[in-house]
Formats: sequence, structure tokens, C-alpha cells
Amino acid sequence: MILLASALPLQAVVNAGNPGGNKKIPTGENGEPTDPGFLNVSSNGMSSAVYLGDGWVLTAKHTRAIGFRYMRTNYKWDGVNNFVIPGADLRVFRLTEPLKLRPVRIVEKAPSVGTDVVMIGLGRASEEQISFWQVDNKQNPWVWTQVSEPSQANAAGILAPGKPVRSWGTNRVQQYSGDPQTSPMFITDFSDNPAERTPFEAQAVHNDSGGGVFVQDEDGWALAGIMVSVGKLYPNQPGIQSKPIFIGSAFFGNLTICINLAPHREYIHKVMNGEIPPPEPKK
Repeated sequence: MILLASALPLQAVVNAGNPGGNKKIPTGENGEPTDPGFLNVSSNGMSSAVYLGDGWVLTAKHTRAIGFRYMRTNYKWDGVNNFVIPGADLRVFRLTEPLKLRPVRIVEKAPSVGTDVVMIGLGRASEEQISFWQVDNKQNPWVWTQVSEPSQANAAGILAPGKPVRSWGTNRVQQYSGDPQTSPMFITDFSDNPAERTPFEAQAVHNDSGGGVFVQDEDGWALAGIMVSVGKLYPNQPGIQSKPIFIGSAFFGNLTICINLAPHREYIHKVMNGEIPPPEPKK
């Protein structure tokens, strides 16, 4: 099929290995990864965010600084510290008080293409099964008919119509938009190819913006990216609406677009260390 190369802002990570699942801390057993920082990812209003430590929260710039939900309590932005990272769809802000969560380390070096990642977000809950579709792409818009047998289908995916829920999944870094150490973003591909897919193959959906993409290195887990958008949606893809925007499905071939954090690590640390003054409040 021809893919529509579109990028839409996001507002639960859907995974094909356990559709509708992975809502608890990964255990490191039965093929699951160890925990990269599941509780460090939660909601910032209607988007996702990552708690870095010492009261600091990292999210997407196109979302607002609202707060962070932890242990059934909403901790608010302090109203002062709210920084937009230059040249990136990133925002870091501070809460009124620190939380009892372990700090998250940001990668010094961007992961290479092909590196396994764990994606954690607070996006829309998905259905518990993969759905199969017969698509007529000769019509405009494309016509999608759901079928019961995979042999009848030429497309497949998972619908995500539920309420926001924290979940995790896996994927691999597929491509950078330039040199990995300076590139503004990388992408992951939601694949059904047995030679390419990961055990819990994941794709971002609505409300996952600001969620974390983690990699494991010799020092343990580190935050490599922030999910900000999706790409290569099919024309008239089920579960997608444009007005207002709602990304309510993940079909094989869709992409998740992530901000590459390696080039921004130093600036974020300067913010957290108080080396950069907070912006003047708008009058």
C-alpha cells in the first residue's frame, strides 16, 4: 500500500505482543524487559510526561506545563520554572515539590539504528486483539472493511478507543533524520514482519505525547527520546479523525516520531542545576 506521509501531534502505547496489556511494571521475566522507569512516566494534564528527578518533569513542547500525577495525587507546576528547549519540541518544568521517585538518566550518546527501546506513555487504552481489514485503495478516500480471517486482509492493526492508561511496549530505532548525535529526531516503525518486530512491538497513539523512550546500556536504563508525533498514517485509517485530531489506532506501517535527547542533555541539565534563569512571566 501507498502510505500517507503525515505527522500529527499526539495527545497508551499500543503493543502487538500483548494487545490491551502491559499496564504494570515490566518484570524482566517471560520475555519482558526489566523496569526502565515505568512509574517515572505519568500524565501531565491530557498528555504524558517523564519525571527526571528533584521536581523536574520533561514533556513535549506542544503540551502545556500542568503537573504530574503520582500515587493518585496531582502535583502541580510551580508556576515559575517552565523552559522550552531551543530547537526542539521539548519542555521541562518544575513541580511545587520533589517526588519519591528514582531519578532518570538522559543518554550521553544517541542509540544507534537498530537499538531496542522500551516506550512508555499514558495514551489511549487499546482493544485486546489485532483487527484485520480488507482495504480498497483504488477509491478516494480508501474504503476499509473489517474481516474475520487474516487471509482475507491486506491491512491489520489495533484500535485504541479507551481512556488514557499507562502502558509500555518495545520497538527499535529505525532511522534518524540526520547524524545521530545532532539529529533532532528518530523514528520507530510499527512492524508485523517476524524478522523485524520486537516481542511487544509498540506504536504511540493519542495522549502518548511526552512519553519516554528508554534504552539499556552498560550503566543501566537511560532516557533516549520523547514521543511527540506519529507518521505514515494510511488514508482514512480506522480510529483516526482530523477535526478534532484523535489518533485512536495503530496499524502496521505507522511510525512513532521521537525527539532525540542526546543533543539536548547538556541544556536540560543546566536548567535543572539552576544555571539558566526561568523565563520572564508573560504580561
